[in-house]
Amino acid sequence: MKTIRRMLSTIALALTFGGAAQAATLYTPVLIPDTVAGESLACFVVNVAASSTTVTMDIVNGFGGVINTVNCGAILPGATSGCIVQHAGAGYCRVTVSGGKNRVRAWAELLSSTGFTRFQDRAE
Repeated sequence: MKTIRRMLSTIALALTFGGAAQAATLYTPVLIPDTVAGESLACFVVNVAASSTTVTMDIVNGFGGVINTVNCGAILPGATSGCIVQHAGAGYCRVTVSGGKNRVRAWAELLSSTGFTRFQDRAE
């Protein structure tokens, strides 16, 4: 009986902590910048967890092709680490996070040619 309980406890621990190391992916809606006016699409992320989080961001076109990728590495708690990826064309942001999607807040922005935000939408 003790062996069965010990085995079940081990499985429960593996399931509980095994999922914590898995990656989660967040997506923004497709945004279409006015490229004639010099706008661009940019993806941003901030770590809201109490520990470092590893992040990779992609801008993906409407056909599923990756246009631009940045490996942000380990982002410290409360930091954005200057991790931004940009593209002068339509697409959406795909943000891959270690440990779960609740560890970060990610969003896409349409930036003007002077760097001002014209529109913003969050990743889910």
